[in-house]
Amino acid sequence: MLFRSARVDATAITTPGAVSITGSNNSVIGTGTLAGAKVDKDGKGNLSAAGSFSINSITNTTEARATQGTAVNAGGDINLSATDSSTLVSIAGAVALNGKATVGFSLGRNIISNTASAYADASTLVSTGTDKKVQLIAENKPLLISVVLGLAKADGAQTSFAGAGSVGLNWITNTTDAHISGNSTVSGPGGVTVKANGGASIYSFAGGVTIGGKATVGA
Repeated sequence: MLFRSARVDATAITTPGAVSITGSNNSVIGTGTLAGAKVDKDGKGNLSAAGSFSINSITNTTEARATQGTAVNAGGDINLSATDSSTLVSIAGAVALNGKATVGFSLGRNIISNTASAYADASTLVSTGTDKKVQLIAENKPLLISVVLGLAKADGAQTSFAGAGSVGLNWITNTTDAHISGNSTVSGPGGVTVKANGGASIYSFAGGVTIGGKATVGA
């Protein structure tokens, strides 16, 4: 869990130029798990089983704010920006070979739950320059990639069952907020923009492969 805050509280800022208050999070998690089991082909093995589990989460908070009576007077643009562009890549696999029964199973569980906020509360943001703007922008653009695979391989001459399965569980539950509150005064000759933008992406691949065996199940 990461917390990033760019803020101005109970402060006066006067400048002929621009003012930028920016918070950003660029977290990256990459995980790979692999389990394997193999029984020699001598007829003595009864069971060959392998399982892998990968559980990952990103829970960031990113904010850019002007609060508690802050007064910003600028000749240029005034920008409050909070951006999260986290990336989570998870790969899980299980391989089981030989035995009278072979079972391979893998599970991937991944959660991204981020909060991005850009706001002004009980404050004054005034730009006086020609065509200059005041912008409050919050963006959540996470990327989640999940690959889970189960593989079971059996020798048809000695193995009665081969089963393989995989389950991929993935969630993105973000909160993105941009607002002006608390009787704030916000103005700019070029306009005022308050925008909350979400652009989450999930790519999930799950598969079960069985080879050989008198009975085979893949899911």
